[in-house]
Amino acid sequence: MEPDFVITVWNWKQQATVLRNKAFSADVFTVGFCPFNHNTVVSSGLGHLKVWEMASTFTGLKLQGTVGKFGRVELSDVGGFITFPDGKILSGSESGALLLWEGHLVKCELRRITAGAGN
Repeated sequence: MEPDFVITVWNWKQQATVLRNKAFSADVFTVGFCPFNHNTVVSSGLGHLKVWEMASTFTGLKLQGTVGKFGRVELSDVGGFITFPDGKILSGSESGALLLWEGHLVKCELRRITAGAGN
């Protein structure tokens, strides 16, 4: 069976689907609600990080996602992340650097500099 790349928000008390939306066109490794804003969901995986907002519209709840832009940072698989109260997100990267996201953009890249590396 092939993956369908669909993100589903489930109300476990009512045992019902609240929202369904195409997550991404590649593997998703991690999905989590922001503990500081229950209308925000973050997903990450093969070459991406995506921030989702649950919004009320005239047709009901919608899940609207914004794909993170790596900018000058090399595109990377994102295996994990943590969200902060101010909305920023800290994620890992394949290179071992930590990426600090503000909105959907990488604000800075944190790397460990080793002696003699010249960086």
